[in-house]
Amino acid sequence: MRASAVKFIKESPALVLLLYVLFVFVGAALIAPFVAWTLEGLAVHISFFQEELTNIPFHRIVNRCLIFLALAGLWPMFRGLNVASLNALGWNFSKGISKQLFLGFLYGFPALLIALMINIGVGSAHLTTESKSFNDGIDIICGALVSAIFVAALEETLFRGALITALKRAYGLKRALLLSSAVYAITHFFAKPVDPEVVRFWSGFTVLTQMFKGFICWQVVIPGFLNLFAAGLLLALLFQRLEGLLPSIAAHGSWVFLLKTQCLFVSYTSYPYSWFFGTSRLIDGWMALILLCGFVFLAHKFLPVCREQRHF
Repeated sequence: MRASAVKFIKESPALVLLLYVLFVFVGAALIAPFVAWTLEGLAVHISFFQEELTNIPFHRIVNRCLIFLALAGLWPMFRGLNVASLNALGWNFSKGISKQLFLGFLYGFPALLIALMINIGVGSAHLTTESKSFNDGIDIICGALVSAIFVAALEETLFRGALITALKRAYGLKRALLLSSAVYAITHFFAKPVDPEVVRFWSGFTVLTQMFKGFICWQVVIPGFLNLFAAGLLLALLFQRLEGLLPSIAAHGSWVFLLKTQCLFVSYTSYPYSWFFGTSRLIDGWMALILLCGFVFLAHKFLPVCREQRHF
């Protein structure tokens, strides 16, 4: 009976993914209040960290719990998807590493860079005249670099390496690329929640509910969700066509790095056409959708196609 259940789970990648999502989100909602109460208790007894511990917003605690459980559940999920080896996940270093990184950067970074330059050109963003101190600049750059590497490696291993590989076995290449892009968009499409005045047992679920409120506002869903889907599809094409995670990691990491370091040289102002050109997030306007779709077309048209992929 147990062997049959394990076989059924391994042959159902959608079920494995659903169990993983429930583990991460429900688990984070359950443990976040206890983490918050623990930090409050530490703040009382450790005066040195009192200000830092008491000023942590609850939604950030929920977010950190999500990250922790996402990391903790990765290996069991990989085993459930039957892609537990590094090679199966796309960590393949047999080909030229520098070429893979360059192609990923070439097809990824220009999309947001062009969006930023257009925003500067139309006046929604301005070259800043307030220069930050050398130490602040170094801190921002180092923090952005660490975030870029960590976020890109983790998310590409999950959404491209594990998810596409598993879905391709069950549903074919085309559906795997589209479904993985949709899942990527859904998990990144969260609204900023409001912190509760008093943390209670159910506060974690309240915050999660507020995070999903973005889906009920069609002005935000379109084009926001479509932009994330196009970004996910571009990363999926880089992973699949170039047969490894390094290209998609390079593209994804370059986006994260640009978004976190642009504050060093540009500042944004309120702009009546931000619905089209986007805001400081760059990826939330119709222009970003046009640019991303353009780069998806270029990747689909010019990246090498192996025999397995010719039907896509």
